[in-house]
Amino acid sequence: MPDAIDGRSWASRWGPLPLVVFALVATAARAQNLLPFPSFDSSADFTNGWSNISQNTFWFGGLDLEGNPSSGSLEIVNRETSAGIGIGVFSACVTVVPGDLYWFSVWQLTPSPQPASGNTLLGIEWRQSCPAGPFTGSDLYVSSTAEGAWTHSSGVDQAPLTAHGARLAMDVVKQPAGDTRTTYFDEAYLPEPATDAGALVVTATLIAIARRRRV
Repeated sequence: MPDAIDGRSWASRWGPLPLVVFALVATAARAQNLLPFPSFDSSADFTNGWSNISQNTFWFGGLDLEGNPSSGSLEIVNRETSAGIGIGVFSACVTVVPGDLYWFSVWQLTPSPQPASGNTLLGIEWRQSCPAGPFTGSDLYVSSTAEGAWTHSSGVDQAPLTAHGARLAMDVVKQPAGDTRTTYFDEAYLPEPATDAGALVVTATLIAIARRRRV
C-alpha cells in the first residue's frame, strides 16, 4: 500500500481542514487504551500493530518519550516531490460504540529546524465495521506545526451512528516540492468513551463548533 494516501493531496481529499484546538478537561476519565501496540516499544510492535508501512516509515530505537533506551518511536520522513502530500500510518481498526465520544491523542517530536515547512495530522477515521468496512465520511483531523520538543496532540469526536469501528491515523505533510520533513510519534491513544459529565458537555460543544466549520 503506498504511503501517499490515494496519491492525492490532503486538500483534494478532504478539503480545507478545520483548525480546531480541543481543550482537554483535567477531570475527564481516561479509559483503557483500545489501540494494540501504541507505544512503539519494539520494531515488532511497529510492524504488527500498524499499517501503511513503507520506506518512508521506520521504527526508531532509542528515541522514546519517557527516555527509555530499550524502547523507541515511530519515525515518518516525508520525501514527496509534490507539495501537500501526506505520509503516514494507520492503527488497527478497533470496535467503538455508535454515538459515543472518543478521545484520541499522540505525542510527537519534530526536530527543529526542518528542511521543509509543514505540519502533522492526527486523525480518527470512522468505519461502519472492522476490520475494513466502508468509511462513514465523518473523519476528524487535528493539525499541528509544533517543532523542537515533544508535544501532545489530541482531539475528541463523536462516533457517527453508522460507525462500529475506528482507526487512528498519523501523518506528516510538507508544503515545498523539495527537501524533507521528519516527525517522531510515541504513546498513541484511542480510549473508550470519556465518562466525566463535565467533559462530555465541553467536548460536545467543541464538536458542534468543528462540525459547523466543516460545512
